[in-house]
Amino acid sequence: MTKDTQTKVKRAIRNSGQYAETIRKLRLRAGMTQPQLAEMIGVTKNAITNWEAGYARPDIDKLPQLCDALNVSADELLGRSATAVNAAEQLLLRKFRRLSQYDQKSFTDFMDLMYQNRTMEKREYCRNTFMPLSIAPYAMGAGLGEPLGDNTEQERIFVRVTHDSSRADRVVRVNGDSMMPTFRDGDLLLVQETDQLHVGEIGIFIVAGEGFVKEYQRDGLHSHNKRYDTFMPADDDNSRCIGRVIGRINDAMLPDDEETRILEEVFA
Repeated sequence: MTKDTQTKVKRAIRNSGQYAETIRKLRLRAGMTQPQLAEMIGVTKNAITNWEAGYARPDIDKLPQLCDALNVSADELLGRSATAVNAAEQLLLRKFRRLSQYDQKSFTDFMDLMYQNRTMEKREYCRNTFMPLSIAPYAMGAGLGEPLGDNTEQERIFVRVTHDSSRADRVVRVNGDSMMPTFRDGDLLLVQETDQLHVGEIGIFIVAGEGFVKEYQRDGLHSHNKRYDTFMPADDDNSRCIGRVIGRINDAMLPDDEETRILEEVFA
């Protein structure tokens, strides 16, 4: 026990009865009688009775033994801990302490093996459940167009394997509101690379060096937001289709923090 902890303990138990009920509850939670607890820490049964009745308090040098016997930290003994060990964990720890040092090592090795197996299973699950896709280094304008820069760095994202994501070649970020309510500013779209679209499909277009997300119709490129007009690229705009939008990434398709960490290792 550190000096800082001892100082907190001394301050906390000035009142003899302040933690009497706490000691009693922790003893009962550990499944021990007063004589059993007394034997474990080297005091009389009457001493335990007096502590729990609030007539006396444990000496400072008995607190480490009391914490060990009850399998609690000094903070928990003083009512400062938010995390308690449940009864099943208490029983497991008591059984572990009764094992020989060799059996304890065997048990620890077995637990390590179980943890490694769990880690391998989680890695395999992540590998089979998610796939990496590159996010285009430029946003596609859902509005007045987005100039395409020279940035070649590509951010990577992991998405759940679905019918749509398995057909996607890359991810494109939307910039603007002309495709609302279908797509919103900042949405990540799954894009399949192609230069051919059917009428009514939404595609990624390059027009005069700017990128657009639009619906293809025979009379031009349509927005879904009625505030934007349909436009037909001019002959000298060097317009072309570079992809078909096949879906939008939602939160359910993304891995959690632990899965992301594992995926970063797997696909490093």
